[in-house]
Amino acid sequence: MLDTTAGPAPALVESTARGELPADVLEAGVERLGLVTIVCSSSLAVVLLVLTLVAQHDPALRTQVLPLAASCLIPAILLNIGMLVIARLRRLRPQAVLHASLIYLVLFSLALSALRHGLPATGSGCRAGA
Repeated sequence: MLDTTAGPAPALVESTARGELPADVLEAGVERLGLVTIVCSSSLAVVLLVLTLVAQHDPALRTQVLPLAASCLIPAILLNIGMLVIARLRRLRPQAVLHASLIYLVLFSLALSALRHGLPATGSGCRAGA
């Protein structure tokens, strides 16, 4: 039998043996996830605002880039706000928030990659054989 009187608490040993993270680590992760979503949503909102302001003076940007940026950034902002609400709910266990955050990560990556790969090519990239 393993003596846990000199080491970590028995609950820590049991949760680690089951492959789970300790409760305090999960709670700290959920708190940090909330901070990350605040930073992401506010920075994406600033990017969208700057694009909107710049697009007022550039017709090509207004017709080609801004609609795509809005269709990708607005869902990404709403996704971050939704994850923030989930992270702040005290009724959910931190383990459930962890599982929801994995889905959030995939959807957020999808929204950002749609923006990246949907922008019109500028011709300044590398060409094969050049």
